[in-house]
Amino acid sequence: MTDGASIGSQREMRAYLARKMDPVENTIQSSIASSPSLPSALSPFRSTLAHGDTAFLKKWPNAPNGAHLLNVDASDSAIANEGFKYLREVRSLRKLKLNFCDYFGDEALRELAGGRPARTLEDIEIVLNPSVSDGAVYWLAKMTALRRAHFYFLPYVANRTAFIRAIKMAVPRCTVTFPEAINIGYGYDEKELEGKKK
Repeated sequence: MTDGASIGSQREMRAYLARKMDPVENTIQSSIASSPSLPSALSPFRSTLAHGDTAFLKKWPNAPNGAHLLNVDASDSAIANEGFKYLREVRSLRKLKLNFCDYFGDEALRELAGGRPARTLEDIEIVLNPSVSDGAVYWLAKMTALRRAHFYFLPYVANRTAFIRAIKMAVPRCTVTFPEAINIGYGYDEKELEGKKK
């Protein structure tokens, strides 16, 4: 282990974990788990809602103090729904670009809305994602710090105007842009090129 402990069996591992775990945290965790006040949809987020920076420091003891991710540009990456679990604990994420990412959907936005980025994320941009649907508006509305939200060519968002309106009603200080996708792909400017040749 990083603290110099040597573990040779499962029994030693259990004893090591029992020594390292805080009994106060276990009582807090068990009282939160049995709390009926939190809806069942938020059950994966119970620990995030209850714990502050002390739990963060306990979970990530080797994290540099004062260093934060502010801007993440994941454009054209293969980030999937599971990858957003790592963004849940990011302390002060301000800007998130997710352009041309095909592998995440509404579940990924649920992860963001249930973690720290819901209180810190100010700018989100999602362009050309075939998996984000109308249901994403519910999770985007939970991101109370949003100041700018830009969306473009989300084919499974059926009602674009309702999508925009729901975000604006939930987060009134947010500027939402979702232009209509008129020309997508190659070949739409062939008539213009032919006109220029003549």
